[in-house]
Parts: sequence; C-alpha cells; structure tokens
Amino acid sequence: MKKLYIQQAVFKITDHYPIVNEKEEPIYYVDQEFQFVGKFYNVKNAKGDLIFTIERGFTFLFPVYTITFVTGETIKIRTNFSFFRHNLDIEIDSFTLTVEGDFFDHNYSLYSEREELASIKKKWISWGDAYEITILDETFMDLSVAILIAVDEIIDTQKKSSSS
Repeated sequence: MKKLYIQQAVFKITDHYPIVNEKEEPIYYVDQEFQFVGKFYNVKNAKGDLIFTIERGFTFLFPVYTITFVTGETIKIRTNFSFFRHNLDIEIDSFTLTVEGDFFDHNYSLYSEREELASIKKKWISWGDAYEITILDETFMDLSVAILIAVDEIIDTQKKSSSS
C-alpha cells in the first residue's frame, strides 16, 4: 500500500502541481497545457520522464477523456447524463474498471473486477484542493493516478458548468 498526496493551487489558469509521497518527495508532476478548447495534461515521473497524457475532447454533448500511456495503452472515460450522480464509462482493453463512491464529496474508489485498487479522499481543511490517494495495489499505481486525475477533472468541470 502506498499513499500519495495532491495539493492544487487556489488561483490558477492551468494546473501545475506535484503528487508527493508520505515523505513529501515528488512522485509525479502534473502539467496542464493551456488550450482554448478541451484540456491536455502531461504527467511525468520524478525524473521528468513522460508517463501518460490526459486529453479532454468531445463527442456530441458529453466530454470524453483519453488517457494515453507511453506504452501505447489507451483508456477512454466517458461521462453520461445522470440526474443525481456522476455516471462514468471506462473503456480499457485488458480488464474492467469502475469508479464508485461519493463524487460530490471527492470520496471515491477505483475497482477492477470488484477488487479495490485505489481510493481518493478530499481534505476539507486546506488552502486549495488537497487530496489523499491510497494505492492498494502498487502495480496499478500509474493507472490509478491517471484515472483519479481524470475523474477529478470531470468533477471540477461539471461543478463549474453547473454553477454558471
């Protein structure tokens, strides 16, 4: 089991933040590139090597997030219309993934075949958005971090559009 921590800035045009371990050592760096349409993130390891990218595009009315790993593996996350909860479809070739929990409170988990891989919890008393990620199976650490970053982006985007 491994714990990672995210501290996002309060005032930002684009996201740039490290994901650190319990010793506050950077494990990942998340860098959002400025774009007028859609969003694009590069996520690198502590050495600066690209691990994966996340891109938000659109099909019809709903956003589609594409996670592309340097290995060539691609994951698509689609948001669906749902009245009182977030509903996500995760498309991956090698196995089934689901995200379950309370999205509005940023307290949710990532599952594969009913086995929990990771969870995220928001810290409520902090300057900016702060999260604790618990990775239960470290072999899925990159995958878990990628999906949790994309889900956080989905939630933030939906909150911004519903408050407008």
